[in-house]
Amino acid sequence: MAPNPNYNSIPAFHAKLARSRRILAVCGAGLSASSGLPTFRGAGGLWRNYEAMALATPEAFEKDPGLVWMFYAYRRHMALQAKPNAGHYALAALAKRNPEFLCLSQNVDHLHLRASHPSNQLKLLHGSLFTLKCSSPTCTFTEPENFASPLCPALAAAAVDIN
Repeated sequence: MAPNPNYNSIPAFHAKLARSRRILAVCGAGLSASSGLPTFRGAGGLWRNYEAMALATPEAFEKDPGLVWMFYAYRRHMALQAKPNAGHYALAALAKRNPEFLCLSQNVDHLHLRASHPSNQLKLLHGSLFTLKCSSPTCTFTEPENFASPLCPALAAAAVDIN
């Protein structure tokens, strides 16, 4: 069977999209790479000579919490410096126009929401760098949208300079 030339046609895609009711977008790190954020997989997947994917595990946190805190502080800093790109804004616009649009995102950088993507049409598969949860199994503290200090109240005293 010959390839369908419409598969490579942007106008044909736009026409199909305009006629569609239920739309599902699945997004990964490539979307935020255009905003200057590293993808951490493949080329450039290192942070300070550590494999980034190996640091993003509960086992790594248990072994060296200080190193993992530094890694996530870096990621939070990078995400806060980044700005949503045209892709984030296009997805947000689609969601606003179509109540049956849903975006499943693997991104933890909050750029979808900063592009005004409706939160009820966005599912963050891996959570957010800015949702703070205590790592103690007996603590239920959770703080969404923590853009300042990544410390829970129990650790806040340790962050105060005692000079």
